[in-house]
Amino acid sequence: LLAEFTRRQDGRFEVVLRGRPALSEFPDFHAFVEAEPWLSFRGPYRNPEDMAAIYREVHFSWAIDFFEQGQNSEWLLPNRLYEGCRFGAVPISMASTETGRFLKQQDIGVLLSEATSEGLDTALGRMGQEHYGKLKSRVLARNPRTWSYDRSDCLA
Repeated sequence: LLAEFTRRQDGRFEVVLRGRPALSEFPDFHAFVEAEPWLSFRGPYRNPEDMAAIYREVHFSWAIDFFEQGQNSEWLLPNRLYEGCRFGAVPISMASTETGRFLKQQDIGVLLSEATSEGLDTALGRMGQEHYGKLKSRVLARNPRTWSYDRSDCLA
């Protein structure tokens, strides 16, 4: 999906992947990413040490999960949602999921009605700096405690 979208956009968008890929689910992951001109894999990261630097390099965070589609993927709020928003990345989610409902309630993010490259084209393809700036400003305007916690949150 993301590879097709970046090819359709002819390099206007680059997708940066981080973490530990599920090679049991995607055995050709490394070869696939290497063959795509606008996908890059930058490997594992340390949390929380690397988060600020990672999200400083990107505009959006992918808050869509297909791993257990129709099950857990429909109602989870992924860590990358909190991590990305904490550092101002604009989240992208499916409108029909719990993540999408949360983003709509917060009035932030980009919500997709369908998980297709055409859907991404519609949502992002013609987006300019001004519109992106408004989306980012809305994320940054949220109370930072929405995205992180401290010891006081753990006290009874």
